[in-house]
Amino acid sequence: MWARHNSRVRVDEMLRAGGAVGVTLVAGPWDARAVEHVVILDEPAEIERVPRGSLAILTRHASSRAAGYELDLVLRRAGDRELAAVALYGPATTSITAIRLADRSRVALLAVAADLELSELAFELENTLRSGADAMLRRVISTLSVVREAQDASLGSVLAAASDALGTAVRYGELPEGLTAVAVTVNGRPEGYVCAEPGDAATRVGCQLVADAVARIQLSLRASHQAATRARSEAIAEMLRAPEAGVRATAERARLLDVPVDGRHAVIAIDSQPARGAGGPSVRAGEALLARARALVDQIEPDWHAMALDQTILLMRMLRPGNAPVAASPPLVVAEEVIRGVLGGRRTLAVVCGVSGEHDGIDGLRAATAEARAALATARAEARINSPLSFDGSPFRRLLVELLSSQTARSSVDMLLSSLDRLGARRARTAVGTLQVYLDERGSLTRAGERLHLHPNAVAYRIKQIRAQLDCDLDDPDQRLALQIACRARLMSID
Repeated sequence: MWARHNSRVRVDEMLRAGGAVGVTLVAGPWDARAVEHVVILDEPAEIERVPRGSLAILTRHASSRAAGYELDLVLRRAGDRELAAVALYGPATTSITAIRLADRSRVALLAVAADLELSELAFELENTLRSGADAMLRRVISTLSVVREAQDASLGSVLAAASDALGTAVRYGELPEGLTAVAVTVNGRPEGYVCAEPGDAATRVGCQLVADAVARIQLSLRASHQAATRARSEAIAEMLRAPEAGVRATAERARLLDVPVDGRHAVIAIDSQPARGAGGPSVRAGEALLARARALVDQIEPDWHAMALDQTILLMRMLRPGNAPVAASPPLVVAEEVIRGVLGGRRTLAVVCGVSGEHDGIDGLRAATAEARAALATARAEARINSPLSFDGSPFRRLLVELLSSQTARSSVDMLLSSLDRLGARRARTAVGTLQVYLDERGSLTRAGERLHLHPNAVAYRIKQIRAQLDCDLDDPDQRLALQIACRARLMSID
């Protein structure tokens, strides 16, 4: 005779219920398997057909036959079929062999008092299963409700609400041992685990609901942070690009976004150096480099802001007025740490980097940015790979930055190089770079070729083409000096 109910309740929960009075645990674990069915057996051999997770009650007739060696066979078969428990009519005593078999097979062995009616016992146990299932369902529904209400708030509020709903402490952290744990997966990667004491199915489902809610919170916080970072970067870029007359207005917009424009500033400019013969870095490579650099400066010091400006990565330390960082590293040291972190031991990756001095206020931020970009351009022109170049290391670079701060000087540079600009942006940059190296090396095709990684004949061919375009005489010392300064100034202003 069979009585079934598709629910799950632990054996200990069933024994604590009012309907299980007179049922005693004799041997075996009470929490090894949840009870999913209640099954009544008229013969011990019928255990061969009992489904997994059952509590098998042997009738008085069957119990009288399941004694001694027969009981050992029943427990072995119950373990093979992964039953939750076997209940027999009779006294709560048994042999050492049966106790060991119950423990080994992870089947609870129960004793049923002789005065209990089988039909009433089965009815009460079914009610316990039914009420246990209802209680678990209520806990799951309650957890779902509180998680939905709390997930727009803090992580702590979600964990607290879920703990109340499930009736057990729910925590978030590293993968624990011996606890129910569900991974919190964000963008396909586990970032932590929602944990609770081992429990029933409701606890496991509740932990999954909480893990999903925590993942949504993490994504929301990340999106909010990214939006704030993007807004700050746009405000800073607008301020850096603004003409002198518009700087104050753009600075006010930056202040509204809590950008400390009035403090002390230092800037690191960094970019990847393409392999010989390759084009410029791809957009995806630039984004990856920015993300890596941002993560690195976040680890080094909290006052750095990472952004991209005209395809150049700028790392800016912007301190609020009167707020000196505790044990702050010099910008050049930070740049060296960032480069080591970006490279990560990869010899195939090459970056160029320029570092500014430290300056105060809005104009200081613009000056620091110009210095870092100027040092970056010099590092690129000199093929200084994987080693930051400090702007303060060269008075000549400072002179050129001062020169570029004048609109008249910038117009003069543009006029001197206008004939090369007509070649188009990419060819003009190549021509200006070649001409600068050629003039720096005093017309030596061999030394210029070494710096440009070109054969001297290729340098000669380029210079011939450049001479044909120029409106200046390269043999005139004054014009040659003016062109040399113009080329350096142009390359310092190109990103």
